[in-house]
Amino acid sequence: MIDATYLKAHRTASSLLLEKGIRAVTDKNGRSS
Repeated sequence: MIDATYLKAHRTASSLLLEKGIRAVTDKNGRSS
């Protein structure tokens, strides 16, 4: 049960970080262009 909770939290955190990263890259590319 602890493992499942940890994996779920880790997956959520990874998704949020990935989204922020993609947005940051998109913003940089948009400004550079």
